Amino acid sequence: MENFSKIYIGEVTEKGNLDISHSGELEVKLLNVKDTIKPIRAKCAMPFGSKGGGLIGPVSPKSHVLVAKVIKNELSDSIQHEWFWIGVIPTTSDVRKEPEDIDITDREDTGTIMRSTNPESEKSYYGSEVNEKVILKSTVGHKLELSEKVIKLEGNQLHQEDYASLKTNTGREIKLDDGIGPGMDRILITDQNDNRIVIKAGDDGDTPGANSMVLECVGNMHVTSKTGEMALNVEKGSSSNITIINDGAGDVKVEARQGDVHVGAANGDINLSAKGTVQVDAEQDINLDANNDISINAGNQMTLTASRIDLNP
Repeated sequence: MENFSKIYIGEVTEKGNLDISHSGELEVKLLNVKDTIKPIRAKCAMPFGSKGGGLIGPVSPKSHVLVAKVIKNELSDSIQHEWFWIGVIPTTSDVRKEPEDIDITDREDTGTIMRSTNPESEKSYYGSEVNEKVILKSTVGHKLELSEKVIKLEGNQLHQEDYASLKTNTGREIKLDDGIGPGMDRILITDQNDNRIVIKAGDDGDTPGANSMVLECVGNMHVTSKTGEMALNVEKGSSSNITIINDGAGDVKVEARQGDVHVGAANGDINLSAKGTVQVDAEQDINLDANNDISINAGNQMTLTASRIDLNP
């Protein structure tokens, strides 16, 4: 029996990822070995771990893996070995180019390109030979992406990508972006329908500018406080406005279903204007009080109708 450890290349069998122990074991057929042996069961060797913690993920059948035959107990009279799979080997395949893509002036252009099975390899390599991203991608397409700082010049614009992104296969994404350039330096929460929350730190050239927040949805938006108060406030010392605009064909409604509605201006005026009619209705009284004058002007006719009218009673 061999008294040393060895590392082999193997291929996960058709049902080799079935694991009743739920420990990450694989059934692997060793490749390119002199002696024909039946597939072996290999335990999962994690890059890190602790009690109840670690890193494990799915491996598809036909995947190529590195497996290690490790001495289990060298002190025993009979040397015992144990099998571990220690990593998946990314493979490449020859893909035929379309005839119109072949450069007939290049004698070395054989009409084939090498395509890697690394997740998102085209995105992480940016068409170069240097990997610039850390990408963890599940079989169904859920993805964790960490960018390294990549500086690119597009025209005279500096782009520095530096972000962490968590994205589902349907397009729901949380992105923490520290980059420099248009659409960067922000926190983004979005979905596949373009509903989104954006917290901007820097000025990316879009409205609103730096240190702002955008909340957008395609459908209805409801903001509810179940037990507490709700405040919309611009802090003292700022000269900014609070603006409520309805660009659609609907109305703007302010309603208190149980309490009162108070509209006040502590140091300014209150202006009500409309291109149409301004109408004030009350089921009870309407009171107009002023410490100074009250002026009523009509460009045309003024009509006062009541069962009784008292002037300066």
